[in-house]
Amino acid sequence: MCKLLKPSVEKSWLKYFSEEAREASVPQNTIYRHLRENNENGLGDTALNYFGRKISYGTLLTEADRAAGAFAAAGIKKGDIVAAATVTIRPQQDRRRSADN
Repeated sequence: MCKLLKPSVEKSWLKYFSEEAREASVPQNTIYRHLRENNENGLGDTALNYFGRKISYGTLLTEADRAAGAFAAAGIKKGDIVAAATVTIRPQQDRRRSADN
């Protein structure tokens, strides 16, 4: 009989990380709060470099605020679950079709 793995429990991916990385503490803040608190004096610094397009911490946080406002305006509140997709994620159907060609 085949044993079913539970990746979220067994964490088999940890073998690819150093011991230091496995033992590192995880911040108890949200990502947003962590970025805001740790970059208050560097809002012009580059947060992301996406294929040559540099996005500053200031822009990143402003866009996150805009997205939060849009979610709130749509009636989404704390605790709600939201699915998101980006323009770079192609629908599953398209991927299968292109694989057949």
